[in-house]
Amino acid sequence: MPQTSTTVFPFTALDMVVMGRTPHLAITATPSPADQRAAHSTLANLGIDHLASRTFTQLSGGERQLALIARALVQQAPVLVLDEPTAALDYGNEVHILTVLTEQAAAGHTVLMTTHQPGHALIYATRAVLMHAGAIVADCPPEQIITSDRLTDLYGTPIHITPVTLPNPDAGITYTCIPIVARRPANHCQENKDRP
Repeated sequence: MPQTSTTVFPFTALDMVVMGRTPHLAITATPSPADQRAAHSTLANLGIDHLASRTFTQLSGGERQLALIARALVQQAPVLVLDEPTAALDYGNEVHILTVLTEQAAAGHTVLMTTHQPGHALIYATRAVLMHAGAIVADCPPEQIITSDRLTDLYGTPIHITPVTLPNPDAGITYTCIPIVARRPANHCQENKDRP
């Protein structure tokens, strides 16, 4: 799945997802009703079936990203290769997509994805590869590779990884990455009392 995709043709979101069924078609075949059902089902599983009839080029960046993820999933490939699949997504959709990808991995698929969010690897990945200037710096379990020192070197800015105790006792502890930047003095907000 590419990071972005554009088309000059007025394909609907459903059309774009059905294109994911191409590897399953004979060279001169057109998508079958079963392919259409698979595409609809994948859109529904991602919670975006309401986008099916909308023109792909008129979707927001996040909606396009979700449609592209649906297209990748409907292929039912044993290996999913995704370039920043959560780019342009809000927190809710980001967590939903990463959960879906985790479920794909649990079902036996290999999920290989790039991300600029180290927290994704800390929370969801079973293996992480850290790259810098096109070369592999390290390849091991995320908790061994994603450290404050490594990320500070990688991004050229101080980064701190800190544990976060979650409110749900069953959830335990997770980790988050925080860039350390000098904080600007707070501007005092003046509220307009006349506004309703």
